[in-house]
Amino acid sequence: MSGSGIDLDLAWDIHLYSQGEQVCDDLIVGDDSVEDHEESSDQNVDVKEQPMQVDQYVDDERSDAAIIEQPLQPVVPAPYIGMHFPSSEVAHMYYLRFAFSRGFGVVKNGGSSKDGRQRVIYLCSRGGKPRSVSKKAIPDKNKLVTKIECECHMYLQFVESRNMWVVTGFWDEHNHILAPYHSHKIKCFRELKDWAKKQLELNDNSGVPINSNISAVTEMGGGPDHCGFTECDCRNYLAKLGRGSFQKGDAEALMQFFREAKQNDPKFYYSYKFDSDNRLEIVFWADSTSQSWYEFFGNVVTFDATYIVNRFDLPVAPIVGVNHHGQSIIFGCAMMTHEDTDSYKWIISNWLDCMGGKAPKTIITDQSAAMKKAIAETLSDTHHRHCIWHILDKLDARIGNKEEAGEDIRRVIYESKTEAEFESLWDLTISHHSLQDNEWLTSMFEVRNSWVPAYLNEHFLGGNEVDPEE
Repeated sequence: MSGSGIDLDLAWDIHLYSQGEQVCDDLIVGDDSVEDHEESSDQNVDVKEQPMQVDQYVDDERSDAAIIEQPLQPVVPAPYIGMHFPSSEVAHMYYLRFAFSRGFGVVKNGGSSKDGRQRVIYLCSRGGKPRSVSKKAIPDKNKLVTKIECECHMYLQFVESRNMWVVTGFWDEHNHILAPYHSHKIKCFRELKDWAKKQLELNDNSGVPINSNISAVTEMGGGPDHCGFTECDCRNYLAKLGRGSFQKGDAEALMQFFREAKQNDPKFYYSYKFDSDNRLEIVFWADSTSQSWYEFFGNVVTFDATYIVNRFDLPVAPIVGVNHHGQSIIFGCAMMTHEDTDSYKWIISNWLDCMGGKAPKTIITDQSAAMKKAIAETLSDTHHRHCIWHILDKLDARIGNKEEAGEDIRRVIYESKTEAEFESLWDLTISHHSLQDNEWLTSMFEVRNSWVPAYLNEHFLGGNEVDPEE
């Protein structure tokens, strides 16, 4: 790279890093994996280098997450061997900015090598091998896989004689599609800022319903694509405040209801869990009728956590199916204070216990990443697919309300009989309507085997999903 400097147009607040190395909640700091990586061009630390000038940075009391919150960032020049930084903190912020502009998450490993040299390795968050599964388990092509051995990395080494950190290795190729327009949704780049926390708390104390509260604060931040945080971040914060949680009187009333139900229905099943502060955190229940229904109609279930109870502002997750008359039936229900992987795993485990350990052959859900991970870990032999209704409900908004394009895409989805036919017609339709750069459509195509009917001919759905136009 030539030139007198690196024009990053940055205003990073370096002093904020005095609180510690870990900046994002999914950056991993440790030294256990450093020895597994070979540095490329390790001896090239004395090549002619472009200095990273300290006076490029302004102390303006902004955190790194605040600086990188916008999804449309200028392209940050890639690192190169010999590039150096005055401190590891400056290098860290630079690489975060670079990763954000490219659209991939970052994992950091740091420590000392066998010869005592300090070094840091930055990996793509999709690097590493996927978790091994039991040989007895049936492979599930729809199971969530986050680690796919992506080899993108940057190596840093501290050169004591120069008192600087130098890039000694860099590989810029990924084995997956990058998402620069969705970088703000990647976990390590998200931050619920102080102003948003204060506004959420103010609205909550004023009695604003939780959905309206989150929507208002999100819009204040510039909308979901610009605010730098997600709905889940807001819900988790409100849960810590006590909103969206079981109050003492409500929890006691619910337990009393369960005890009475158990007296009237000996097979009534209920389970609950308290948090570290001895507050009710999550409950699950199913009566004897639900258990009987599941015995006959439990091959296919839908797990839907999109419901909200107005009184408690708590996510409700019913597990439902369809009987031989095409009617919806309930196999159990849960309420929880946190929509996270651990909560969903707890619900599924207790539901399976209630149903004698019998797992469904197919489970249909929305596109919740937390739920998908929970299902992958607890229902390894169950085919997991996404609800086509939830996906197509977003279609028009995602393509700019282009009516003709929406109709054509739906026709391709529902009328394609084979995988090859779908892929061919999809490409033609997307090209015809100039939607090749639509990242949402691209992401939906990547997971097509989890929701497009042509890929699901071998899986019995039992009437849980039909063409909504029929």
